[in-house]
Amino acid sequence: MICMGGLDSIKDEMWFMQAHGCLQRGISVLMIDGPGQGGTLRRHGIVSRPDTEVPIGKCIDWLLTRDDVDLKRIAVCGSSMGGYYAARAACYEPRLAAAISHGAIWSLSDMWGNKGDEFGLSMHIRWVLGAKTMKEAHKIMVPFTLEGHLKNMKCPYLILHGGHDVLTVSAAKKTYDSAKAGGVDVTIRILDPDETGAEHCQHDNPTIGQEVMCDWLADKFGIDQEALLKRTWNPLV
Repeated sequence: MICMGGLDSIKDEMWFMQAHGCLQRGISVLMIDGPGQGGTLRRHGIVSRPDTEVPIGKCIDWLLTRDDVDLKRIAVCGSSMGGYYAARAACYEPRLAAAISHGAIWSLSDMWGNKGDEFGLSMHIRWVLGAKTMKEAHKIMVPFTLEGHLKNMKCPYLILHGGHDVLTVSAAKKTYDSAKAGGVDVTIRILDPDETGAEHCQHDNPTIGQEVMCDWLADKFGIDQEALLKRTWNPLV
């Protein structure tokens, strides 16, 4: 699984939100900072772009050079704003076998289109998008939307969202409805406070977020988790 964060996270954080759970299920991981993220932004000055199938495609190109990757079982997962990145990539990158939005984002304009330079996240949003002002950022963020794209997704798709997400649940439901209408094999899982994990990207209980995502992915990849546990578990360790 190709793991990535969102607006203000770095790839290393994804160990606690995505990657560790995959490894427990026998799924290898590639943790990345895409355009506008982590070291890619800070070290190289590369800002975000809406067509995330391009950088994800480059990651898959690199995976093709390895002899320890099952090329028929490559997935992508993005947390928070990465939920947009992952979904968009899966709409146009046919080599992806599964996609996960760990927190759904339908449209950046819907989310931030009325925010000014006084908004608390404005400095970071401008940095990530390569804008000098929020007015300029509003123009740049227009194509960052899933509208009109999800009908092109051919792989199974999971939307995992907190029922008390600070970004609300409406974007997750809109994304699900659009994917369903487009004929996508889509699953939505809204976590509520009774089971914990109801906050944004399950920050109140990252473990349950990993369990839901990685169990779903293991099922889609045909991994027998019970058999895997018997092979790997040592009671003396």
